[in-house]
Amino acid sequence: MNDKIQDNLKPLYSCYAQYKLLFDYYQGNKSMRSKEEIQERIEYLKKNPKINQRTELETLLWLLNEVE
Repeated sequence: MNDKIQDNLKPLYSCYAQYKLLFDYYQGNKSMRSKEEIQERIEYLKKNPKINQRTELETLLWLLNEVE
């Protein structure tokens, strides 16, 4: 650990830049679903044909690489 006082703020800016990148990644991906949640949703949509969610179903299958 470096206990000396720095002449510039480069280490602080570097640390802040890393924090900002991590925070932005978290904000962009905090609602990401797991593979199990997606599979459960697919099964639910298959069992309830009255739900008109064809676009959602196709998107979820595409996310799981089950269709091209």
